[in-house]
Amino acid sequence: MATVADLVDLLHRQAWELARQRVEDPQEVLPLHMRGWVKVAAAASRALALLDVRRDLDDILDQLADGGLASPGRPDRRLADISVTFGGIGDLLAAEHVNVELAGYPSRSRLHAAMWAGLHTAARATLGVAQDAGGGEPATAMATLAGITELAALIPPSARENLLDRLQAPSPGSSSLKGAVDGWAAAAGEVLTDDHQVTGYALQRIAGSIALICQVTAATTKEAAAAGLINPAAARIASGALEHAAQAWRQAAAWPPHLRLGGRTTELRHASTVLDQALTSPQAAARDLPERLTGLWTAVNTATLVGDEHRVMTARLAAGGGLWVSVAALPPAYQATHLGVRRSDWVPQPASSTATSKPLAVAARAATDALRSAASELDAAVQPIQAGIVGERSSAGHAQVWETVTPPSRRQAPPGHRQAPMLPGLAL
Repeated sequence: MATVADLVDLLHRQAWELARQRVEDPQEVLPLHMRGWVKVAAAASRALALLDVRRDLDDILDQLADGGLASPGRPDRRLADISVTFGGIGDLLAAEHVNVELAGYPSRSRLHAAMWAGLHTAARATLGVAQDAGGGEPATAMATLAGITELAALIPPSARENLLDRLQAPSPGSSSLKGAVDGWAAAAGEVLTDDHQVTGYALQRIAGSIALICQVTAATTKEAAAAGLINPAAARIASGALEHAAQAWRQAAAWPPHLRLGGRTTELRHASTVLDQALTSPQAAARDLPERLTGLWTAVNTATLVGDEHRVMTARLAAGGGLWVSVAALPPAYQATHLGVRRSDWVPQPASSTATSKPLAVAARAATDALRSAASELDAAVQPIQAGIVGERSSAGHAQVWETVTPPSRRQAPPGHRQAPMLPGLAL
């Protein structure tokens, strides 16, 4: 399935195809371009807004999208293709909105700059057509768009690579790690937010799954450091924090024998098994190391959210919200005031006797804190080495291309268009 990087590369190829177009009759081609920009502006505006970086293009994109500069009819094919690509990027970012936010401003800013660069190339192509067709409002609009995005086109592609480049959005149930994590998170979230579905098994199984995610990620982080993909010192800190989090979640999964919460959680059982296989199968180990590390980074971030829900539910249950407790674990006064109850019986936990379940809440909170700390350390280890994580486009044998656009010599751009005061992708 296509990644963000694949779609961004496609966007730039499409923009350059537009720029290389030979225009015999600008008067005939310009209306096609402006109709295409209606679609491009709408799709680009949505995709850029999902990154929540800057809004400098809002006015000009709104002007282009409302169709005031376009006549009815078919759009230019190349611009229509660009709009579809922007739409795909927007769909993927919307599906991955949690991980987009967790990736942090630097990654979002770099991806933002990559999209601006594509817009710049396309805008300069249409600007040339508009100038040859006599200028006017289309030329002014394109000059404004090209002016705001110009600096983004000067950033080399390697400097725009980011953690979000490898995001992909397979559906839950996919055989990939991402699909397995999504399916598990959905099943876990349904259980952890419903008092009628939550069971002791569910809480223990979810905690165990988070522990496994942390343990596998710790091992992969060490492997990535040994392969030279990430800084060894940062990897050592991150892997240590992940191992500590794994141990904390194993403790959270270890319920005392005097507490129970029955029920059936068939869907979670299945989703957890699929996750186990995606994490530990030979096929998982055979995947490309940068791909595995990035996928596990996403899994840890998802596990952090699931862990928070686990902590909240465990705290509510431990406070007297539905656990069953062995009478043998209750104070002697309980049997004295409940005649006929035997020490071997199980009873709903009395609200006045929550001391027996308090360790569950304490363990869940400690595990959640450890996971959050580990996720931060993993971010620090992975973030600085974009070339190692996003890989192929900047690896040996792939020439670096400085994406610059030479201003057309035919006419000067219309005066008065805005310039961007700063550049996304440089505020890192």
